Amino acid sequence: MFKTDTIFVDAVNQVCMTRGVETWERDKLIELIGKPTIDIYRIIFEDKITNEEVEIIRYEVRSIEEKLLIQSGKLYDGVVDILVKLKKAGYTLWICTNGSDIYANRILNTFLIVDKFSIIKSRVEALIKSQQIKQVLDETEWCSAIVVGDRISDTEAAEDTGCLSIGVSYGYGCCVKLTLHLQ
Repeated sequence: MFKTDTIFVDAVNQVCMTRGVETWERDKLIELIGKPTIDIYRIIFEDKITNEEVEIIRYEVRSIEEKLLIQSGKLYDGVVDILVKLKKAGYTLWICTNGSDIYANRILNTFLIVDKFSIIKSRVEALIKSQQIKQVLDETEWCSAIVVGDRISDTEAAEDTGCLSIGVSYGYGCCVKLTLHLQ
């Protein structure tokens, strides 16, 4: 839904500059989008950084992104329209993201779409996406769902949980496969 690169690339490179670390090419940073943030920062700032340093960097990047979100953040074209149509058609919409609670809610509130979602499931350090989806299915007692995403990990999470999956051709996952399990 959100064009993460509209704020992420500049925020990370600003933190790199303030820390005296070489900045990253846009394409290389875009390849990292969708991974858990702890993994991203360990790649960018090397595995040698401590957990405390990861948290400080996460805070620094988040602070810059917060400012950039209003200035240059963008949703993909048509996102608001499709959310409105799905909601009107009676679909229950929810989000399962590798981003933090703060990050997800900031985006949803900035673009005034938070009311379109019944559940917002953000990154939980010890859980992979399929486990998060399973939690939502268990908590809600829903027996099915459709997972929409741009990464293979999204379609794999759908497969692992017995959900349908729709791979989108926009976003940051260049290796999307479309999997439909019809019964």
